[in-house]
Amino acid sequence: MLRYDRFLLFSIYLFLILFLKEYHFGIYRLCSISLGDLVCIVVFIIVLYDTILGAVAKMERELTVERVREGIRKAQQYGTRSGRPIGRSPRKIPASFKKYYEMWKNEETTGVEFARLLNVSRPTLYRYVGEYEQ
Repeated sequence: MLRYDRFLLFSIYLFLILFLKEYHFGIYRLCSISLGDLVCIVVFIIVLYDTILGAVAKMERELTVERVREGIRKAQQYGTRSGRPIGRSPRKIPASFKKYYEMWKNEETTGVEFARLLNVSRPTLYRYVGEYEQ
């Protein structure tokens, strides 16, 4: 079932109240309008409201697309690049790596202790070692 906001429901209730003339013994009496006509009018209000909301949404989408295209055009004009660069960013090896690396190479410390001293995991440590040796 379609969901409509409170404004639409309020307008339907208001329309119904305007055409309900009297309240006797729990029954509303319609003032010179048939129930079929009332249903047609309510359906018309719903369709009209839905059409208006659709038109507004389409207009907002078109404005957004236009702004994005304009921004891309300006960025290309000034040579600005956006987005994440392709590939990984270069890793920064900690400054104390060289000191501990020499100790590790001379087998004065183990790989686990070396990783603990740098406060990184062992796979990260071995990645650093591979990059450092290249």
